[in-house]
Amino acid sequence: MKIKELFSDQSKWTKKTAARDASGTPVSPSDSDAVCWCLAGGVAKCYPGEERYKVHDAIVEKLSGSAQGYGYGSAYGDWNDRASFEEVKALVEQLDI
Repeated sequence: MKIKELFSDQSKWTKKTAARDASGTPVSPSDSDAVCWCLAGGVAKCYPGEERYKVHDAIVEKLSGSAQGYGYGSAYGDWNDRASFEEVKALVEQLDI
């Protein structure tokens, strides 16, 4: 599953933690009780193993070339926490991740 499919609607996305359960409690992105994820949590959920690094690099590269001014090594979790769902959804759609 790609992140763009995971984030099928805004209820599947969160801020300030990698993932949450139905009661809003933070959980691991891979927890079976997780119902929503931040961008970093979505990467962890959808891209286990080596592919995760390629997706991470694609996100960082895209953000570093944008007006947000993020360079390599910057936490895109911070960007997620400031962004709207529409901005996050557009990013994952553009990157086809």
